[in-house]
Amino acid sequence: YMGMLLNRCDECENKIQALEKAAKKYKVPAQPILNYEEINLQLLGYSNQVYQSDKFNYNSLFEKIEGEFIHEAFSRVTDEETKLEKLNEDYLRNLQLVRALEVAEKIFPAAENVLQEPAGDRAGGIDEEDDKSEPRDDYKSKDQKEDIPLISTRKALAIVHRDAAHALERMLFRSVRGNIVIMSADIQKPIIGADGQKEFDKIIFLVFKEGDQSRGRLEKICRTHADMYMELPLNFQPVLEKSKNSLKGKEKTVNLTKQKIIDMLTNIVVSPNNSLSLDSALFFVRKMKMMQQNLAKMHFRIDLYEGLFWCNVKDRDDVLKMIKSSPLAKKPSLLEVPIREEFPPPPTLVRTNDFLAPYQAIVNTYGVPIYREVNPALFTAVTFPFMFGVMFGDVLHGILILFCGIYLLWAHKKSLLQTQSLLGFFSQYRYLLVMLGIFSVFCGLIYNEMASITLPIFKGCFRKVGNSDVQECVYPIGMDPTWSVSTNELVYFNSYKMKLATLIAFLHIFLGVILKGFNSIYFKKLSIFFCEVIPEVIFTLSVIGYLAFLIVYKWVSSWPVNNPPPSLLSMVFQVFLNPLSKPEFTMFSMDTQKTINTVLFLCAVISILWLLLAHPLFTIITRERRPNHPEQRHEFDPKYTPIEQIWVHNMKKKESLEESVGEIFLHQIIHTIEFGLGTLSNSASYLRLWALSLAHCQLSKVFFQLVVFPFINSNSPAVYSIFPAVIALACITFGILVGIDALECFLHALRLHWVEFQGKFFKGEGYIFQTLSFRSICEEDSLRKFHSHFAQPIPILY
Repeated sequence: YMGMLLNRCDECENKIQALEKAAKKYKVPAQPILNYEEINLQLLGYSNQVYQSDKFNYNSLFEKIEGEFIHEAFSRVTDEETKLEKLNEDYLRNLQLVRALEVAEKIFPAAENVLQEPAGDRAGGIDEEDDKSEPRDDYKSKDQKEDIPLISTRKALAIVHRDAAHALERMLFRSVRGNIVIMSADIQKPIIGADGQKEFDKIIFLVFKEGDQSRGRLEKICRTHADMYMELPLNFQPVLEKSKNSLKGKEKTVNLTKQKIIDMLTNIVVSPNNSLSLDSALFFVRKMKMMQQNLAKMHFRIDLYEGLFWCNVKDRDDVLKMIKSSPLAKKPSLLEVPIREEFPPPPTLVRTNDFLAPYQAIVNTYGVPIYREVNPALFTAVTFPFMFGVMFGDVLHGILILFCGIYLLWAHKKSLLQTQSLLGFFSQYRYLLVMLGIFSVFCGLIYNEMASITLPIFKGCFRKVGNSDVQECVYPIGMDPTWSVSTNELVYFNSYKMKLATLIAFLHIFLGVILKGFNSIYFKKLSIFFCEVIPEVIFTLSVIGYLAFLIVYKWVSSWPVNNPPPSLLSMVFQVFLNPLSKPEFTMFSMDTQKTINTVLFLCAVISILWLLLAHPLFTIITRERRPNHPEQRHEFDPKYTPIEQIWVHNMKKKESLEESVGEIFLHQIIHTIEFGLGTLSNSASYLRLWALSLAHCQLSKVFFQLVVFPFINSNSPAVYSIFPAVIALACITFGILVGIDALECFLHALRLHWVEFQGKFFKGEGYIFQTLSFRSICEEDSLRKFHSHFAQPIPILY
């Protein structure tokens, strides 16, 4: 029954959408969009008007709306449209005939002159060069002067499209072996049908034929290949007048039929006299469909519907109050069922605000968190704008982005932006823009960069003493401005930003591994914690952690000029290339460095073997110790409800399909290789922070030198030289540095979070909690959109 009812709802919805398309086609004025309360009042008023009662019976009202409103209106409109289509075809055919006869009337005198010429002089509409056929015996020679009287000639009219005109002309000419005269002309006046469609490129043929022998053949060809064919009498003026009079009558009939359809659609759409409108009918059909979809997921016993639904704990009392207050429910009860492992995972409800919503949208684009899984959005709210600032670090450019975010905050607070406008779309991310601007300004202060200009906020700490530079103090914040005029500026900044990117890589990747441990502990998957998380932590610390430690140690230690520190990459490589031999590069004593290399190498090797073998062996041992019960028939368990029985049976059926030993080892080998290589490649991927920061800085300097310097060095007055330079630099700044480069940094920050960070712990296999609300049908003018609102299943009710 429910399946049939859902099919009826689909049929009603399709018919309502067809009526909406017809109303749009005939430009019927649409009724203003009604809100949820107005639609309910209209449905209640219609129910009272039909049943003379305050009771609201959904099934009876649906049958009433389906039969007397939707089907009846659709049938009447469809019948009238079919009638209008036939009338329009007849009108268009008559109009073509009138246009053709008007043209034939003009070319008929020329046709008379052709017919008075000897038969041998008639070209028949085809050049002799085009006719490659053999000479025909029935052609009369040019010496024969026999004339054919006009009265013995039959005339026919054919209308054909321009593209097919030449082929039809040759076909007619050859079918009668040249005993024909064809006069053609264009129909220059447009042929406009009653539906407003135009037809151009029409050509008429005025065919003159002698005798009756070829009449049937010519008529068959014309009726097959031409749009219209008609034999004309000797005097066709009465035919033309009769066609014009008939055309006026048909045009009047078409207009009356069209007006009748418009009146019918107006009564249906606008709902005069407070009757049911088309929008309200569509809402009721979709509401009925939503109810039946969810009732179909419930278990029916006698007169009781039993079903399970997910509910937020904070809303439990409100839901119970609403169920008990329903006049249609007989002794309703709400039983809280504990979540068991046999059940499918609950949906994920993440309560956000305007500040966290953009970061949650970034995470949901990758995947929705599983219920109770660590949500990366909380960490993304800090790390995402920070990494963007590391790549985009510039005081001036960061201030521009910050001002854009502040303007959107002010405009949103004053309600100055429309939701459907471009600025209204960006207003959803106003806090994100503010954070991006703040971190860009902060990193710009650390880099001491402002549109390629160094900011001497404080006095530099370097002083020239002879041929050497002496550092007298520590610069309070960021880079000393003295570096901007040094010869090794680029080398120094490259080294600094590369090491900074490596430190960020270690912290970000290590945080992802630690969060994986938190997930495994919370979900009580201790095998994952001991067999995967711990070896992954050891391997990360042995490789990337050691490199990060060397960077910090090199920065905080003082090194003599004659004994510079060794290369960091060389020290890391020798751990794995020569772990047991004498170290070539050292930062400590020889014995200490050798011990460190040996310990790190053993930790890395042991962690890889641990990660490769521990989890498969644990799975095999626990499977052997599990009692092997013979497969039993699924019987009713009193501790489960009928719907829970289905869930438990499906989960047990899925667990019975266990992997083989070879598949377990294969999956773990793939995971081990992926983690080992991924740790190194992901760490190298963070070097994009250094690369994009360097590219942004160098682009600013190049544009400043190419745009501003030529105007400054010119001999023209300052006003005429600086002003165009500033305008040009502003356009480049907004178009390239703030527009394109900001988008590039945004995309690279997305990549680092989706792949390098979330790939370490985040599965993203959940689904969003969606409340069952009839009010959602009315949101965003969905009643005016020609698509199904129920394209995806509602996941909250089972």
